[in-house]
Amino acid sequence: MPSSSTSSPRLSVDDWVSAAIEIATAEGIQGIKINRLCERLGVTKGSFYWHFADLDALLGAIAEAYGSGQDATRLRLTELQSIEPRQRLVEGLQAFVANDLGRLDNAMRSWAQTDERARVAVVAADQYKFGYLVEVFRELGFGPGDADLRAKTLYYTGVGFSVVGPLGRKGTERQIRDLVALFTD
Repeated sequence: MPSSSTSSPRLSVDDWVSAAIEIATAEGIQGIKINRLCERLGVTKGSFYWHFADLDALLGAIAEAYGSGQDATRLRLTELQSIEPRQRLVEGLQAFVANDLGRLDNAMRSWAQTDERARVAVVAADQYKFGYLVEVFRELGFGPGDADLRAKTLYYTGVGFSVVGPLGRKGTERQIRDLVALFTD
Protein backbone atom coordinates (compact mmCIF):
# COMPACT_ATOMS: atom_id res chain seq x y z
CA MET A 1 0.00 0.00 0.00
CA PRO A 2 1.51 3.37 -0.96
CA SER A 3 2.21 5.78 1.82
CA SER A 4 0.14 8.92 2.01
CA SER A 5 1.55 12.37 2.64
CA THR A 6 -0.51 12.63 5.84
CA SER A 7 1.04 9.59 7.52
CA SER A 8 3.65 9.94 10.22
CA PRO A 9 7.26 9.71 9.11
CA ARG A 10 8.99 6.35 9.49
CA LEU A 11 11.73 6.88 12.02
CA SER A 12 14.86 4.94 12.85
CA VAL A 13 16.58 4.46 16.19
CA ASP A 14 19.14 7.03 15.00
CA ASP A 15 16.37 9.59 14.44
CA TRP A 16 15.18 9.16 18.03
CA VAL A 17 18.72 9.31 19.42
CA SER A 18 19.54 12.43 17.37
CA ALA A 19 16.40 14.20 18.57
CA ALA A 20 17.20 13.24 22.17
CA ILE A 21 20.79 14.48 21.78
CA GLU A 22 19.49 17.84 20.54
CA ILE A 23 17.41 18.18 23.68
CA ALA A 24 20.22 16.98 25.94
CA THR A 25 22.63 19.44 24.37
CA ALA A 26 20.27 22.34 24.97
CA GLU A 27 18.82 21.34 28.36
CA GLY A 28 20.71 18.37 29.74
CA ILE A 29 19.66 14.74 29.92
CA GLN A 30 16.81 15.57 32.32
CA GLY A 31 15.09 17.48 29.48
CA ILE A 32 14.53 14.27 27.53
CA LYS A 33 10.91 13.15 27.87
CA ILE A 34 9.00 10.74 25.67
CA ASN A 35 6.12 13.18 25.08
CA ARG A 36 8.51 15.96 24.05
CA LEU A 37 10.36 13.69 21.65
CA CYS A 38 7.11 12.48 20.08
CA GLU A 39 5.91 16.04 19.65
CA ARG A 40 9.25 17.14 18.20
CA LEU A 41 9.29 14.26 15.74
CA GLY A 42 5.57 14.44 14.93
CA VAL A 43 4.78 10.86 15.90
CA THR A 44 2.86 8.96 18.56
CA LYS A 45 4.19 7.22 21.65
CA GLY A 46 3.62 3.95 19.81
CA SER A 47 6.48 4.86 17.50
CA PHE A 48 8.75 5.46 20.48
CA TYR A 49 7.82 2.09 22.02
CA TRP A 50 8.36 0.38 18.68
CA HIS A 51 12.03 1.36 18.96
CA PHE A 52 12.64 1.38 22.73
CA ALA A 53 11.29 -0.53 25.69
CA ASP A 54 11.31 2.62 27.81
CA LEU A 55 13.09 5.94 28.34
CA ASP A 56 15.99 4.18 30.05
CA ALA A 57 16.63 2.16 26.87
CA LEU A 58 16.81 5.42 24.88
CA LEU A 59 19.23 6.86 27.43
CA GLY A 60 21.40 3.78 27.05
CA ALA A 61 21.38 4.34 23.28
CA ILE A 62 22.51 7.95 23.84
CA ALA A 63 25.45 6.81 25.98
CA GLU A 64 26.33 4.24 23.32
CA ALA A 65 26.08 6.86 20.55
CA TYR A 66 28.37 9.19 22.48
CA GLY A 67 30.93 6.42 22.92
CA SER A 68 30.64 5.31 19.29
CA GLY A 69 30.84 8.90 18.14
CA GLN A 70 34.27 9.14 19.69
CA ASP A 71 35.41 6.62 17.08
CA ALA A 72 35.44 9.42 14.48
CA THR A 73 37.87 11.33 16.68
CA ARG A 74 40.03 8.22 17.21
CA LEU A 75 40.13 7.62 13.45
CA ARG A 76 41.16 11.23 12.80
CA LEU A 77 43.90 11.03 15.43
CA THR A 78 45.23 7.85 13.83
CA GLU A 79 45.34 9.61 10.46
CA LEU A 80 47.50 12.34 12.00
CA GLN A 81 50.32 10.02 13.13
CA SER A 82 52.59 10.93 10.21
CA ILE A 83 52.69 14.70 10.73
CA GLU A 84 54.97 16.80 12.91
CA PRO A 85 54.01 16.56 16.63
CA ARG A 86 53.21 20.27 17.18
CA GLN A 87 50.91 20.35 14.14
CA ARG A 88 49.45 17.00 15.22
CA LEU A 89 48.62 18.58 18.56
CA VAL A 90 46.80 21.46 16.82
CA GLU A 91 44.89 19.15 14.48
CA GLY A 92 44.16 16.69 17.28
CA LEU A 93 42.60 19.43 19.39
CA GLN A 94 40.60 20.57 16.36
CA ALA A 95 39.35 16.98 15.96
CA PHE A 96 38.20 16.98 19.59
CA VAL A 97 36.20 20.14 18.93
CA ALA A 98 34.90 19.13 15.49
CA ASN A 99 33.24 15.89 16.59
CA ASP A 100 29.48 16.44 16.34
CA LEU A 101 28.96 14.68 19.66
CA GLY A 102 31.44 17.04 21.27
CA ARG A 103 28.54 19.45 21.73
CA LEU A 104 26.99 16.82 23.99
CA ASP A 105 30.05 16.76 26.24
CA ASN A 106 28.69 19.03 28.96
CA ALA A 107 25.41 17.10 29.30
CA MET A 108 27.31 13.79 29.32
CA ARG A 109 29.66 14.95 32.07
CA SER A 110 26.74 16.08 34.20
CA TRP A 111 24.81 12.87 33.57
CA ALA A 112 27.93 10.79 34.32
CA GLN A 113 27.65 11.91 37.93
CA THR A 114 24.56 9.71 38.35
CA ASP A 115 24.60 7.15 35.52
CA GLU A 116 27.17 4.39 35.08
CA ARG A 117 26.64 4.11 31.29
CA ALA A 118 27.37 7.79 30.85
CA ARG A 119 30.34 7.62 33.23
CA VAL A 120 31.89 4.71 31.32
CA ALA A 121 31.46 6.52 27.97
CA VAL A 122 32.94 9.79 29.28
CA VAL A 123 35.86 8.10 31.05
CA ALA A 124 36.74 6.07 27.94
CA ALA A 125 36.68 9.17 25.73
CA ASP A 126 38.72 11.18 28.24
CA GLN A 127 41.34 8.45 28.70
CA TYR A 128 41.88 8.06 24.97
CA LYS A 129 42.19 11.80 24.33
CA PHE A 130 44.39 12.35 27.36
CA GLY A 131 46.66 9.49 26.25
CA TYR A 132 46.94 11.08 22.83
CA LEU A 133 48.03 14.40 24.36
CA VAL A 134 50.61 12.76 26.63
CA GLU A 135 52.05 10.87 23.66
CA VAL A 136 52.41 14.03 21.57
CA PHE A 137 54.03 15.97 24.43
CA ARG A 138 56.48 13.07 24.89
CA GLU A 139 57.32 13.23 21.17
CA LEU A 140 57.97 16.95 21.61
CA GLY A 141 60.70 16.03 24.11
CA PHE A 142 58.94 16.53 27.43
CA GLY A 143 59.67 14.01 30.17
CA PRO A 144 56.90 11.84 31.65
CA GLY A 145 56.00 14.25 34.46
CA ASP A 146 56.00 17.36 32.27
CA ALA A 147 54.10 15.60 29.49
CA ASP A 148 51.48 14.43 31.97
CA LEU A 149 51.08 17.88 33.55
CA ARG A 150 50.87 19.67 30.18
CA ALA A 151 48.39 17.12 28.83
CA LYS A 152 46.17 17.41 31.92
CA THR A 153 46.25 21.19 31.92
CA LEU A 154 45.54 21.43 28.19
CA TYR A 155 42.79 18.81 28.35
CA TYR A 156 41.11 20.39 31.36
CA THR A 157 41.26 23.74 29.57
CA GLY A 158 39.53 22.14 26.58
CA VAL A 159 36.83 20.62 28.79
CA GLY A 160 36.36 24.06 30.32
CA PHE A 161 35.81 25.52 26.86
CA SER A 162 33.11 22.93 26.22
CA VAL A 163 31.34 23.90 29.46
CA VAL A 164 31.60 27.65 28.93
CA GLY A 165 30.59 27.35 25.29
CA PRO A 166 32.15 27.79 21.87
CA LEU A 167 33.36 31.20 20.86
CA GLY A 168 32.83 30.59 17.18
CA ARG A 169 34.72 28.33 14.79
CA LYS A 170 37.39 30.88 13.81
CA GLY A 171 37.91 31.95 17.43
CA THR A 172 38.26 28.33 18.49
CA GLU A 173 40.86 27.57 15.81
CA ARG A 174 42.90 30.62 16.80
CA GLN A 175 42.63 29.71 20.50
CA ILE A 176 43.80 26.16 19.79
CA ARG A 177 46.89 27.44 17.99
CA ASP A 178 47.57 29.90 20.83
CA LEU A 179 47.15 27.19 23.47
CA VAL A 180 49.50 24.82 21.63
CA ALA A 181 52.09 27.59 21.43
CA LEU A 182 51.65 28.32 25.14
CA PHE A 183 52.14 24.67 26.11
CA THR A 184 54.92 23.79 23.69
CA ASP A 185 57.20 26.84 23.64
